[in-house]
Amino acid sequence: MGLGARFAKLMRQEQRMHAVWPLTASLAAVGDYGAFDDGVFVPLGRIDEFGVKFGSAETSADDFIQVRSSGTTIMRLEAGAPVAAFTPGAKVDAKLSIRCEDEYSFWFRAKGVTAREMSNKNEVARALSNAIGWKRGLFRWTVVGKVYSCNQYFLLGSREAKTTFELRGRADVLSAFDSNQELGATLETQTNKAMALEQRGHAGPIGLELFRVSLFGSEAVHRRGTSDGEEVTAEAVLEDGWSHDYPTDWS
Repeated sequence: MGLGARFAKLMRQEQRMHAVWPLTASLAAVGDYGAFDDGVFVPLGRIDEFGVKFGSAETSADDFIQVRSSGTTIMRLEAGAPVAAFTPGAKVDAKLSIRCEDEYSFWFRAKGVTAREMSNKNEVARALSNAIGWKRGLFRWTVVGKVYSCNQYFLLGSREAKTTFELRGRADVLSAFDSNQELGATLETQTNKAMALEQRGHAGPIGLELFRVSLFGSEAVHRRGTSDGEEVTAEAVLEDGWSHDYPTDWS
């Protein structure tokens, strides 16, 4: 399981969303369809390729997201002394120390979070259930029903146990960073391990809500090549395996 898959699993467990990976670099959008590759959703196309139309609109979302792995601790130092919080406006040297006791640990913050959601999921599911070429069954495609985006984010990740990150700067800058006012602040970052990840800045998508097309009634029989004349139905069902590992399913 790669670093992206492990981060995606943490986001499913803590935020009930499927992570975009790499963060903000993917062009994932509402109406994409795709599959999982090593635990991370990969867009493969757009549902309008199957003649399916959809609408979308802005919807509510928490403005701020924070996630950190268990065993991850934080210490703040201002002018060399431990403090509970950095002093706003202080010009003295300060340090935010983040300690990851376990391998494959993460510390993630995002602000300015917004969401856009598909407005007619069940209509889309019914249309896709009858679309020629739509992939069904065990290795089915899933559809992006909602996209969470942010204005700023900051991510630290450790591949090795007992990794420490130190963010250094003036106390006023670290105060703005630590209170989530300015996650893109210019800070000196040091770590005691070579195999460590740091990403910051860049607005864009960070998480997804996915749904699958679930078949009901005589639909399963109909799809095997027979029909009893009964009405067939389908609906959009949330892809909610929040504690599951997602294997590669699109080869």
